[in-house]
Amino acid sequence: MPRKRLDKELWGPKRERIWLRDGKICTHCGKSVLLDKCHIDHKQSGKYGSNADWNLKLSGEPLKSYQKFREQQNRK
Repeated sequence: MPRKRLDKELWGPKRERIWLRDGKICTHCGKSVLLDKCHIDHKQSGKYGSNADWNLKLSGEPLKSYQKFREQQNRK
């Protein structure tokens, strides 16, 4: 059964908390990220993941974009 998304009222403060905790720096590329441009990814997704703060990380782009980038770099 799919998990219910957090309400916007709860997600906004959580998103800002993760952004501050990670020092406003993308965990993938190390670049500074603005709050309104950042994405929050799960460290562990699926049935073992959760929306707990410890399981969330800051990124400048959605994780799938980084995975595609890494795949292209590995092919070179």
